[in-house]
Formats: sequence, structure tokens, C-alpha cells
Amino acid sequence: MGVINGDDRGNLTLFYVPEERHLKNGMGVSTSLMGRHVPPGIPIGRVIGAKKSKDGFLPISIQAGAHLTQLYSVEIYSGGDSKE
Repeated sequence: MGVINGDDRGNLTLFYVPEERHLKNGMGVSTSLMGRHVPPGIPIGRVIGAKKSKDGFLPISIQAGAHLTQLYSVEIYSGGDSKE
């Protein structure tokens, strides 16, 4: 498990992955059940590389599973208990 972050160039990075996790290039990445607002199993992309870090975690480079500039529709899951 980790936290996905994206930048303005379309790069995705999975942070806070413990060094002892052995992720290989090509492995799939999807959402997990961490709360009730985002369902598990939504595909995000595939592992394309990892870098060593001094803090005991591996930042993992992820290739998005879709060309985000070519999406037809997007579902947005908002947080909180609001009924809006």
C-alpha cells in the first residue's frame, strides 16, 4: 500500500511503499479498500520503476492505465459525509 501522487506532466508516483516490498515492473496497481469513499479494485496503472530512498520507503514510478488527456468520462468520488 502507498499513496499515489501525480504531477502536471502526467507522471504518477506511488509513495510510502516499504523497501521490503518486492514490486516488479509490469505489476498492476489499483485502489484498495482504505475507506468507504473510494471502492477497491479500480485500475490505476502498472509499475515501471523504483528508486532507492534513505527513509526506508521506495518511490515507485507508475505508468497510468489510460491516456488521461483522452478520457471520455470520469467518475469523481468525493469525501466526507455530505449529501451533496
